[in-house]
Amino acid sequence: MGRLLFKALVGGIAAFVGWMIIEPTNPGLVSQEAFAVFETRMILLVGVLLGTSLGALDGYFQGSRLHTLRGAGLGLLFGTIGMMLGHSLGAAISSAATGGVFDGISPLALLSRTIAIAPMGLFLGLGVGASTLTPKRIWQSGVGGLIGGAIGGLLFNVIGFIVGPTAVVLQNVPHG
Repeated sequence: MGRLLFKALVGGIAAFVGWMIIEPTNPGLVSQEAFAVFETRMILLVGVLLGTSLGALDGYFQGSRLHTLRGAGLGLLFGTIGMMLGHSLGAAISSAATGGVFDGISPLALLSRTIAIAPMGLFLGLGVGASTLTPKRIWQSGVGGLIGGAIGGLLFNVIGFIVGPTAVVLQNVPHG
């Protein structure tokens, strides 16, 4: 397996683990404020996990323990900042372009979610690339993050549609 594919796999696993950790605390649509707090916690946790793991992996590939630790620390910092910036930008663009329709698996909902998450991937990738302190890697990571964010955004509702009914049954609630 090549390094690029391995990084994509590690990034996907880190994002999935972050989602699995935070999703049980989802308050649903009880109130906009409660959901906004939940969403911020989710974005922060996924940014921390992705930035740290991918930054550490870049450092590991450079060949020393110091590079691994520096990559993890800078990936944590820049990745989290990038994720928050990307979230703000993505939400604004998605709301303006599609009215922020996120529920369901309609083409508009999939487009809206993709538009919202792709900038998070872009800025997270730029942050992880910045952890290498190499301009060329910053842009390469940004492109990779944009592609990963777009794929994640496209699949987000589809995976939720598949996993959601199982979660409702396991939680023993009348609806999800």
